[in-house]
Amino acid sequence: MCNITVAGVPCIPLVNSPNYKPPTIIFCQMDQTIQTIEYEEFDNIVGPVVVHMGKFSAISPQNFTLVVPKIKSILPRKGPLSGGTELALRGNFIDDGSVEVNIDKIACEVFFRNSSLIKCRTPALNKSMNCYLSKDCSVSVTFEKYPGRNFRNGEFKFNYLDDPNIGKFDILPPRSIPAGGIRLYVIGKNFNLIQKPLFYIYNENMTKRYESECQVWHTGTTMLCLTPDILDIDSSSFNKSNPIRLNYGFVMDNVAYVQNISVNTTNNNFKRLMLYPNPTFKSSYEEIKTSTIGNDESLIIEGENVNLVCREAEFIVKVGNRSCEVKLLTAHGLNCHLPPPNRLKKSD
Repeated sequence: MCNITVAGVPCIPLVNSPNYKPPTIIFCQMDQTIQTIEYEEFDNIVGPVVVHMGKFSAISPQNFTLVVPKIKSILPRKGPLSGGTELALRGNFIDDGSVEVNIDKIACEVFFRNSSLIKCRTPALNKSMNCYLSKDCSVSVTFEKYPGRNFRNGEFKFNYLDDPNIGKFDILPPRSIPAGGIRLYVIGKNFNLIQKPLFYIYNENMTKRYESECQVWHTGTTMLCLTPDILDIDSSSFNKSNPIRLNYGFVMDNVAYVQNISVNTTNNNFKRLMLYPNPTFKSSYEEIKTSTIGNDESLIIEGENVNLVCREAEFIVKVGNRSCEVKLLTAHGLNCHLPPPNRLKKSD
């Protein structure tokens, strides 16, 4: 009878293997036995291979290392009730065999995995979950090669909080231009539950959408979104007196009501976005006027559609390598201020 241990762990000889040829070649399997070890405090187990055959024993000159999957951290620890949060589980040796991640008893869909990271999308909280009332749910990870064993079961928690709520924009109705880049401040709550909020605008027949990222302020009650560019739109189909009205929405994990929000709500705070023509400017040196008071020099740049949508902070004006701070917008131009001491030269 042949008895084998690998780093102290029993390894069952595969006597029916066609390549099993004792005493020169022996195959053994340990997938089903390693789960009996109390290994939670170890990252791996190191030791020699020991073979016992009757009165004889052989010990390998090199040690064999058994790697043990271990989950060390889970982030984030909270997300919206509707689910869709990308959960990152970090650890060691966690790419061995298939894996199952559960929030309470509902699967967290795994979409990425390597030796140190597993990513999954959280399910929505539902009444079948034991944590439905408390909303404080256990996260468990089960590896195929360690059946019946939940790693860190109960130690890691994921907390479900109310879905984000969008109250209004700072300007009603929202406006933009084909070039995009217009600042929209969105007022609401729980925005900081969302990892990567997006704002999007549809074209006229809602067959294509244009996306841009939003930035959540640390309080979670304000979100800044820059409108996306819509450069392939027919500019002859609208003008400053007759803007195009376009539908829009947000991507916030799996929160459904913010998607296509201008279509799915009758709230006057979410009327369709109004798209106006891009500003245009006269750019030749001869057409730019200057105004000088003491050491202060200002440029007056004439144009059209300048203040239909844009605010001063949304323009960047440079003269050579010098910034010209925009101080005033009118329908037909802008005024910007050059810092002293240098005056404007034609070479700029």
